Amino acid sequence: MRSDGMGSLARQFEAPKGYQGEFGWVCGYSADKDFLDMAAERFTGMIKQQRAQSGNLSLAIVLDPGNPPISLVEVPGVAHLPLKKVRSKPFKLMHAKVALLGYASTSGDGGWLLRLIVSTGNWTLQTLEESLDLVWRVDLYSQEIENSTAEVRQAASDVAAAWDMLQWLAESYDTDWIRDSGLTPTRLALDKFESTIERVENFAGRKKVKPRFMDNREASFFQSLPGMVDGLGEGTVARNYLAMGSGFFQDVDHSRNVPSVINSIWEMLHKQGLLTANPELDIFVNPKACQGIAESVDVLNSDGYTVRPARDPLASEQVRRALHAKFLFGATERSNSKWCLHPWVYLGSGNLTERGFMLKASPEGGNLEAGVVFTPGDIVWEAEKNAADEPVVTDLLPIHWDEEATTSSLESGQNEEDGEPGGEDEYVAPPVPWLLWREGPGGNLLEPPSGVDRIDFEVLNESGGNCPHGEHSGFVWLGECRPRLVRLCWEDEKDMPVKGDVPVLDEFGRLAAGRLPRWEVEEAWGQLAGFPLPPPVDDPDDPDDPDDPDDDSEHGTPGSAGTGIGVPPSRYPLHAAMEFVENIAAKQTALAEADWQAWCMRLEQCLAQAAESNVAKTFKELGLNLFSPLWREEFRPSYAEDNATEYGKLYEETLDRVEVKWAVKGLQGFGGAS
Repeated sequence: MRSDGMGSLARQFEAPKGYQGEFGWVCGYSADKDFLDMAAERFTGMIKQQRAQSGNLSLAIVLDPGNPPISLVEVPGVAHLPLKKVRSKPFKLMHAKVALLGYASTSGDGGWLLRLIVSTGNWTLQTLEESLDLVWRVDLYSQEIENSTAEVRQAASDVAAAWDMLQWLAESYDTDWIRDSGLTPTRLALDKFESTIERVENFAGRKKVKPRFMDNREASFFQSLPGMVDGLGEGTVARNYLAMGSGFFQDVDHSRNVPSVINSIWEMLHKQGLLTANPELDIFVNPKACQGIAESVDVLNSDGYTVRPARDPLASEQVRRALHAKFLFGATERSNSKWCLHPWVYLGSGNLTERGFMLKASPEGGNLEAGVVFTPGDIVWEAEKNAADEPVVTDLLPIHWDEEATTSSLESGQNEEDGEPGGEDEYVAPPVPWLLWREGPGGNLLEPPSGVDRIDFEVLNESGGNCPHGEHSGFVWLGECRPRLVRLCWEDEKDMPVKGDVPVLDEFGRLAAGRLPRWEVEEAWGQLAGFPLPPPVDDPDDPDDPDDPDDDSEHGTPGSAGTGIGVPPSRYPLHAAMEFVENIAAKQTALAEADWQAWCMRLEQCLAQAAESNVAKTFKELGLNLFSPLWREEFRPSYAEDNATEYGKLYEETLDRVEVKWAVKGLQGFGGAS
C-alpha cells in the first residue's frame, strides 16, 4: 500500500530479477497509450519496436466501452478488447481497476510468479503526473504454493477471487484476439497463464481462506464492508477513529444537508460494532473538486466530522496532487500507545458515492467496482526519533491532522468519472476480430477467420474505397505491402454504419506486426541463441515506427545495413551452414518440453527470414537440403524424436514449411543425411 508518485504505478508491472512478463489481464475505467506503452515495456522487457516485430499480445485490457480504441500500432503487445454488445453490458460503468499478471522464471526451472495489483487510479499518464492515488499489490511465487503459511494461503485466495471477477468480466468482451488465432506465442502464453491460475484456484479451494479482494457483482461495497472487516481476524472491535477519502463524493442529501453516503458508512460501522459512538471522524478531499462536501462543511463539522485537504506523503509542501484515491482507514487510538491498534484499510475503485459504494453492479445503476480490505500490520500514528524502520500511517495514506478545510477553501468541481458515460459512441466488437494475410500469385488477400461464413462488412483500401472481393473468399489488397491494421465498415445493432480498425494476422500468427527484415544465417542464429528470452531488438535507431515507408529492410538485400545485428554476409556459406545447423541442434536438444512449442514458432520465423540469404542461395544452386540433418533423432530432444508424439509432429511440420520456404524440399541431404 502506498501513495502513487511519478511512475510508481507503472513500476508495479516490472518483472523482478530472474523473471519475465508473459501474459496478464488488466481492467480499468480508462487508459491511454502512453501509460500502456510504459507498462508493456516494463512487463515484457521489450521496447516498442521489439513488441511490434514479435506481433504477440502480452496484456489484454478491458476498459469502460466509452473509451476510444487503443490500437496495436499505438501500443504493440497490448490488446484493448471491445465490448461484445452494448445491450448486454452488465454494469453502468466499468470502473474496477485491477491487474493480474503472469511472469515466468528465466532460469529454465519452470518457475512462475503471479502478481495481483489493485489500484485506485486509472492506467493513464495523468495518474502518474497529477493524481494522488493508492496501489495495493500481492505477489505469489510457484515455490511458495505448497507452503502452508498463512501469508501464502491468503495470497492464493486473493488471486483466485480477482480471477473470478476478471473471467466474469471477460464474458462481456470480445476475446477472440487472444483465444482463436491458432497456435501462436500469444495462445501459448495465455494457456500457461490460465493453467497456473487453475493451480492456484485449486490450492486456494483446499485452504478456504476468506479473500481480502472484493467486488460488487453480488452485493454493494456498503453491504460487504462489515463482513470484510470482521474477516480480518481482529474480531468485532469498536475503533475510535475513521478516515474517509475519495476522489468523488456524493452530492448533498438536502434532507440532512450532508452527503448521504458519508453518514451511512459511519452509522453502519457503529451499528455493526466496528466503530464507537463518538469516534474521531476525518474526511480527506481534493479541495478543487469535492462535490457535496464543499457545500456542507459547516454541517459536517457540527456533526463531528473534520474536513481536511489530502496530502501526498511523498511530495513537498509546494507540490499538491489532486486526490483521486478512494479509501477508508479505521483504528483505535490510545493516549498510552504509539501504535494504531486494530487497524484496517479499504482501498479500491469505489468512490464514496451512490454508484460507487452503495449499489451493486447493474446496467441500470451500479458501476462495476473492485477493491481490497486488509490490515496494514504494525503501524504507528507519528514518526519518532530513532525509529526510522517503523511504518507511519501518514507515510502510507494521504492523511494528516494539522490542516482543516473551510467552506471558502473548497470547490464542488465536477463528478465526471463516477457519473454518466463520457459519450454515446462505445467501443464495440467489429464483425471479425482480425483478417488473415495471404500472399499468392494472383494477388494478396485479406481473409476472415475460419468459421466466418457471412461477410456482412466491407474492407476499405488505403484511399478509403472498398476493396474488391476475392474470387472465393476474402478481399483483394492492392497495396504494395502488408498492412498492420485495416479499416472495416459495417452496420451496428441499430443498423447504423460503423467504421473501425482490425489487426492483420500474418503467416506466423503475428497480429498488427511490423516488418520482418531479411537476415543472413548468422543474424538468424543471433535471434535464436538467447531463447527463451525475447530476441534482441532489430533496429534500435527506429523504436517508434517499424513500418517507416523509407525503411526498405524487408525488401533490401540480405545482410545490408539496418538489420540491426551488423553481421556481414558470410564468405564461406558451407562453413556457415554447418555451424548454423550444429548450433540449432545443440540448442534444441537441451530445451525443456514446456518451451518446445514456442521454440518451433521462433525457429520457423527466424529461418523464414533467412530464406534469401547467401547460404540459402548457395544450397539451392548446389541442389542440397541444408535442413536434412535436423530430421535425425540425435539432433532432436527425446520427447520429439519422431512423429509418434505431438511435439515430434509439430517439429516435423515446422521443418517441412521451412524447407518449402527455402525451396530445398526434396533435394539431396546435406552432411551425410539422407
